[in-house]
Amino acid sequence: MAEADRGSCKKVEFCLQSRFHFFFKFAPSNVKFFLPPLPVKNRVRELRAAKKWSQSDLADKLGVSRQTVNAIETERYDPSLPLAFKVARLFKLQSEQVFSDGSE
Repeated sequence: MAEADRGSCKKVEFCLQSRFHFFFKFAPSNVKFFLPPLPVKNRVRELRAAKKWSQSDLADKLGVSRQTVNAIETERYDPSLPLAFKVARLFKLQSEQVFSDGSE
């Protein structure tokens, strides 16, 4: 860091309000903060089983690989927003009925 930059840097004070929420009192405009991702829960496996579809069947209907369906079901991968909408539409549900933030 250049000597001139060192003087313009400000100390960032923050308080941990909860596990995933931070309150930053002050930060220089050139500093970016990233919050940890919100855990997403889903009912894809349950809904797929109710239709008696295999992971491959669901993957074909969604236009993704079977591995993607498996990763979504095991919550190792959160689908993109368009894919989440596609999943909800396929099961004739609202996206909130398929996906949740894990707080319920």
